[in-house]
Amino acid sequence: MNILVNTHRHYVFMDASLIQGLKNLGHKVCAIEEAGNNYVEYLANTSDSWDLFIQFVKDSHINIPSIKSIMVWGYDGHNGLKNEFLNGYDVIFVRDHLDNNPGIPINFAIEDRYYCQTDNGYKPLKDRTVDICFLGGDHCGRKEYKERLIEDFKHLKLEIGRQKYVAPDDYWSRWTSTYYNHDPHYYEVLADSKICLSFRGGGPDCGRHWEIMASGAVCMIESMKTMEPRPSVYWFDNYEELKKRIEGVLFDIEDFQEEVNNDWKWNREHHSTKARAQYLLDKCGF
Repeated sequence: MNILVNTHRHYVFMDASLIQGLKNLGHKVCAIEEAGNNYVEYLANTSDSWDLFIQFVKDSHINIPSIKSIMVWGYDGHNGLKNEFLNGYDVIFVRDHLDNNPGIPINFAIEDRYYCQTDNGYKPLKDRTVDICFLGGDHCGRKEYKERLIEDFKHLKLEIGRQKYVAPDDYWSRWTSTYYNHDPHYYEVLADSKICLSFRGGGPDCGRHWEIMASGAVCMIESMKTMEPRPSVYWFDNYEELKKRIEGVLFDIEDFQEEVNNDWKWNREHHSTKARAQYLLDKCGF
């Protein structure tokens, strides 16, 4: 298909997840405006022949007659979402979807660039050098979690703090700079960790969730359950619950290896950008 998109100029998880997936499925994806990010390089002529139009940017409405048009709401929070249902889209997809609300649920996905292995390839959990990893800022209440983790697990090897790997990769940074620099070392650290943690971002769904699901670690995520990954992703709602889960996993890490292997492969297949894009097309009736 020929797919026209109105995408953000800066890198956005949702835009990138779906556009990369559509291209991986073999579709041609072109942007209305010049966009050096989100896997779109083309400046499209809206008068050309198109099969589908995808609107990613709120408050920037473009009417293209006789094309199935959809809105993908990938913003933090729902402020302004109500108005989108009045704009005549055939289908609206909603990140952080709430029960009994209009729209179709959709989450971010595992981008291809997340599969950055260590120098020695995929490591078994017992051979990984980092016990607990969380690399992120202090907003959304993370500071308290981080301080308590450092105190309670100070005898372990921890990678907890603001992401400090900022040397961009020559290839991937052309998609993500300046909003986000891709540094392969960041993904290598995730792939060398036994347990990776992810907290809520601006909404329950966060790009870091999908980064750590691609790492092959035991993943522990704060309460995002819209599109369920496999069981080796463990949910927590408070610090005490998280601490108990960490202690249970580290008590005998090798017991988790087979489950993690199987679920890592399953998540790569079912939560890849390709799978998420196919989900979108199926829901749109293509």
